Amino acid sequence: MSVTVLQNMLSVNENIYNQIYQSLEKEIIHQQLMNVQLSQRINECLKALAQKCVYNF
Repeated sequence: MSVTVLQNMLSVNENIYNQIYQSLEKEIIHQQLMNVQLSQRINECLKALAQKCVYNF
């Protein structure tokens, strides 16, 4: 294979790698946001439960 063909193949591979990396990065950010929202919801539920327990005593 010529050097040009190999360079083109490398360029294509780098582009594919970058697309996959960016896609994974977006997914990780999305998952982190979901985790934060879930944590906030759990904290709200725990606070409500704690208040209910205080009222029952």
